Amino acid sequence: MYGNLFVRTDKQYDLRSFAAAVFDSLSAVGDCVRESGNYVTGEYITASALGITMKVAVADDSEFPDYQFWINFTANKAWPENPSSFDGIADVVAKILALEGYEVARALAYGKIGGARILYTRKALTGDVRNRLTIRSVN
Repeated sequence: MYGNLFVRTDKQYDLRSFAAAVFDSLSAVGDCVRESGNYVTGEYITASALGITMKVAVADDSEFPDYQFWINFTANKAWPENPSSFDGIADVVAKILALEGYEVARALAYGKIGGARILYTRKALTGDVRNRLTIRSVN
């Protein structure tokens, strides 16, 4: 599974308000609530943009215990030749969310205990966009 982000925020979001904020930031449409016993709260929310379905759920991953939300990316109506192409999409989305003040972890080895990750945080509100983020790799 590729293109997984974990998001931490100091704001008091529930799943629906967090998903709405993320989808608004990404100009995603659909905002469809789905029920599933596979998720800690029994539901997840999806929206689409650019032929990609984004799934937002409350996080319950033991590798990311300090992160409240999980975002997953999958193709809809088409498929990439290389599933790792979603890593690039997740990188761009992580930067967008970090610029908005969220702390974001991008799993490089999702599902692998102790897997590598990249952490994104905002360090400044002004200046060149490339200098407003701290991005670091953690193994």
